[in-house]
Amino acid sequence: ALVALAAAERARSGAGLDEVAAAARTATTQVRLVGCLESLDGLVRSGRVPGLAAAAVRRVGLQFVFELRGGSIRPLRPAGGFPVAAERMLARCISDSRGGSGTDVIALGSAGSPRVTELTERVTQAAASGELALRRLWVGTFGTAILVHAGPEVAGLAWRADRG
Repeated sequence: ALVALAAAERARSGAGLDEVAAAARTATTQVRLVGCLESLDGLVRSGRVPGLAAAAVRRVGLQFVFELRGGSIRPLRPAGGFPVAAERMLARCISDSRGGSGTDVIALGSAGSPRVTELTERVTQAAASGELALRRLWVGTFGTAILVHAGPEVAGLAWRADRG
């Protein structure tokens, strides 16, 4: 959505097709998504994570934190509960956004998730305190493929800082 928005804004400014395509390509390198999973059970069912690893994570109460950047998912340091994971997500968003003229943010999760509500509240508070130059904030859902593999308690923040 953030890539399409960047391209649409460029088109709205009167740019030609090549410039719109270039804006979309540039935006793909700028968009960040950091999320967390309450449980690795969905990934176990899909064969992506061994059951023993999921059991160990569950036993110690950790949240699996990941980053999607440049089309690749990579694990980040696990968090000791959702509040810690949410704090880290927001900290990355704020850090990536410094020096920009505004940041578009999407809080993602499953429909009606209280985790998404918590994320939107944290983003709104960071904007109100001046920590984050928030341009726009949306709430969205992860696609079916992610929800099937990750489970309904996946939540995250996606953002793109406006650098020009």
